[in-house]
Amino acid sequence: MAYVANLTDAYDPELFGVPIDRSREPAKLNPPLGVSPGGVQHDMAFAPDGESVLYRLDAQQIGVWDLYAALLEKVPRPRATPDTTVTRTQ
Repeated sequence: MAYVANLTDAYDPELFGVPIDRSREPAKLNPPLGVSPGGVQHDMAFAPDGESVLYRLDAQQIGVWDLYAALLEKVPRPRATPDTTVTRTQ
């Protein structure tokens, strides 16, 4: 799951990801914000493969919104299927 919030900075919203079961703390997905105010826009979108999220960020130059992609692999995900490994004994 990904969401935009002001968790670390009162003025600039940032992008965070967290496993759907909330088994881990949120992880910041955007790069460090520069001197330009603005932060992450709330109009993010997931890529069709579900592996990344696209978002706009005003971090380099005031009023210039750049498009970024963040891999959701930075967010640890629990295994969705049971472990099916078989231990063989001789």
